Amino acid sequence: FRNRNNRHTAASQAVMSGENLPLVGKLLGHRRHRTTAGYAHLADAHLVEATEKVGTIIVNAMRYQAELPPRWARNHKDPMWESIVQY
Repeated sequence: FRNRNNRHTAASQAVMSGENLPLVGKLLGHRRHRTTAGYAHLADAHLVEATEKVGTIIVNAMRYQAELPPRWARNHKDPMWESIVQY
């Protein structure tokens, strides 16, 4: 067990708890962004959140589309459509 292991563990925990990579790099004394970039895969929570938001928007739009009257009978200022788009 070496001191390097403690540094790696501390950096991993910092990234997983939401600290940004430039800050972690500074704390570790990294001179190059590429050195700290190895921890980037630990900060994927924001990607999951964004994917879930987009998925919800798509599902709502598909449900709405299934409930729509024929195109010729649509009102383009429909409040239901606006609520889907605004999520």
